[in-house]
Amino acid sequence: MSSASPTEPLAGTVGYHNTYILLHTRVPPPLFPAKVSSKLQRALMLRTIRWGGNVNLAWLPEDGEYRGSTTPEWEDPEREAYRVSAFSVHRGYLDIPQLSMENIDEVAETLQRHSQRPEGMGADILATSPLYFYVCTHGERDCRCRDTGSAVFAALQQEVKKHNLGDTVKVGGVGHVGGHKYAANVLVFPYGDWLGNIKPEHVPELVARMCRPRSKLQFNPLNSPPIHSENLWRGRMGLDKEEQKRLVGSGEPKTIETSLSPHPSRS
Repeated sequence: MSSASPTEPLAGTVGYHNTYILLHTRVPPPLFPAKVSSKLQRALMLRTIRWGGNVNLAWLPEDGEYRGSTTPEWEDPEREAYRVSAFSVHRGYLDIPQLSMENIDEVAETLQRHSQRPEGMGADILATSPLYFYVCTHGERDCRCRDTGSAVFAALQQEVKKHNLGDTVKVGGVGHVGGHKYAANVLVFPYGDWLGNIKPEHVPELVARMCRPRSKLQFNPLNSPPIHSENLWRGRMGLDKEEQKRLVGSGEPKTIETSLSPHPSRS
């Protein structure tokens, strides 16, 4: 079982999607089985994939370990329910308090509306939420995600704590995203960037670069070049594989101020 070569191009390894939908579970991804059998996740995926939605299971420390229960939601299909967070290339962040089989059609319609390009100038997606790093730590699916993913997850948590960023930067775990050989895989929202081959030693620069003052960054998800190192950039939400490849080498994102800051602006 081998990892991707550090010189292997990563750009163009993310399938097209315009909205990434996270179902927040009480169980951290290292405790997921190799294949999660969630009827609710599958049902939502079937409703959203047709217009560019991608659905995954995720966990944040503030979700609470088990929330008082030791049973994963998907093992109780009669009562299976999740909080939903979604990131759209056109509208940024959306929080939905609960998804269940009873309201799945309503939630799917809400998500589809959120995926659509608004009239006029559109939303400043960088101002819609804190900065999120979601690391694939689904170790039962692949040991590289367990070993490297968990190490990167811990390094990100440490870096956020070191710079007192907990109010504006969140670190979470996510289930299988595809591309085991690129472990650790890190998804960065609201930018929608997918990073691969991330190691703990990359984390300080990663946090510093992604935490530039966002009110100063002229970022367009459809044409801005990667913010982090291009050799670690797999692609971005809203772009197909060829569009991802064309962005590599197109230059640095323009900024009004060029100084880096560990404190992202939400203004």
